[in-house]
Amino acid sequence: MKKTLFIAFWFLTLHAGAQDPLQEYLTLAAENNLGLKAKYAAFEASLEQVAQASGLPAPTLSYGYFIQPVETRIGPQIMKFSLTQMFPWFGSLSAKGDAAAAVAQSNYLQFVDAREKLMRELKSDYYKLWELQKLIHLENENLEILKSYQELTTSRISSGVGKLSDAYRVQIQMEESITKLKILNNQRAPLERVFNRRLNREVDAVVTVIDTIMVEEQTLVSADSLSHPSVAKYVELQKGAEFQTKVAKKSGLPNIGVGIDYVVENERTDMAVPDNGNDVIMPMVSISLPIWRKQYSAAIKSAELMQKQYKLDAQNEWDVLESNRDMQLYELQQAKDEMALYKEEITLVNKTLELVIIDYTNDRVDFEEVLRLQQKVIQYKKLKLTTYTRFLHTQATLDYLMYQITDSDSN
Repeated sequence: MKKTLFIAFWFLTLHAGAQDPLQEYLTLAAENNLGLKAKYAAFEASLEQVAQASGLPAPTLSYGYFIQPVETRIGPQIMKFSLTQMFPWFGSLSAKGDAAAAVAQSNYLQFVDAREKLMRELKSDYYKLWELQKLIHLENENLEILKSYQELTTSRISSGVGKLSDAYRVQIQMEESITKLKILNNQRAPLERVFNRRLNREVDAVVTVIDTIMVEEQTLVSADSLSHPSVAKYVELQKGAEFQTKVAKKSGLPNIGVGIDYVVENERTDMAVPDNGNDVIMPMVSISLPIWRKQYSAAIKSAELMQKQYKLDAQNEWDVLESNRDMQLYELQQAKDEMALYKEEITLVNKTLELVIIDYTNDRVDFEEVLRLQQKVIQYKKLKLTTYTRFLHTQATLDYLMYQITDSDSN
């Protein structure tokens, strides 16, 4: 739990001031998301428990009426008032308050963790919309190229050197491209509705998607095991269990009560005595006798086992975070290598396509080869885009995994 993880990772930045739309959406989600509001309400509720836990028990006021007055030297007693306040053993209330405060802090860290998870999910939803926008652009680009090929085949047919089958092949590819465009355009509405629901706003609201997202290489970043809220929440619960152990031990000590009795006396009429009819005031002190030790021993043992549980939970959560970070770094590197490969492939296929088009115009290759290479270019561009989007999704996950609690997260 004391070690520090040093990781090289890729830091996401948005291109040329285009960061504002996504950042505005992240801020809006942090303010409006219903699940996040529920987490914060749970924290506020637990915060109110602190005052309840550290408060004194209510004083006891009792009243008694003597049906048969009790005769005393100074007159008959007719009624009695008693007021008593019990005080737990020294330090019990502060320990209870500290335990409740630790639970409240844990709930706050759960809220912070939920907020960062929401940011990751919102980024991922945004990147899906961005990818869709780019796929539509690529399909439109493909369609325009196919239209130019249609003109080329039509022109060659008109000049008597082309084949009608070439024109049909282009037409088939164009129909496929138009169908793909229709499917892609139909995907936007449901993706926007999912995105808007996270923002807790009108589901049909327009989502502004930036045109370009770029990444820059980041150097070393350190991650302390206790700096992530998913781990720190268990540390706070462990502290709370330590205070609960202290509370359990002090519960086995006596409670001290102080109070006062006030007895109303009537005057004697049969003789004159000193203090005749004076009411009686009697200070009282009481002490509880916690002689049944089994329940206190069980409470102490239970609190100690909870400490062990939360310590193990914290260690396990940190191990899970480390494993996830390692996998995300692997995914980032894999995506980077794939993007480099697709970039080279696109360049090579484009050069080959230029030569094949020249060969086609000179009747040295069949038109089918032109179409095959053109679709290969579009395929590689789509693969590169999909890989890049996967890279962004992975980065969003790593941003969450690498999150560190800051001063602004203090409640």
